[in-house]
Amino acid sequence: MPGQVCENLYFIQKGLLKCFYILRGKAVSDWFFGETETVVSIDSFYNQVPGEDFIEALEDCELYYISFQEFQDLSITYF
Repeated sequence: MPGQVCENLYFIQKGLLKCFYILRGKAVSDWFFGETETVVSIDSFYNQVPGEDFIEALEDCELYYISFQEFQDLSITYF
């Protein structure tokens, strides 16, 4: 959601999502994400700053996620 910090990185087990932003009052689709892909507001998640993206489920989804802190901990341990 715009103005919020993206705190999770999502893995799509089932379903379809889209990412969009608002430009001059109109929704502009940016990305579509399907099964076995990851979805995140990239700049917001990695830099922990408020984002401008909306992420919307287009159908029922089954998602798994990892928090930013868990991602950081794993990155330090394994990279």
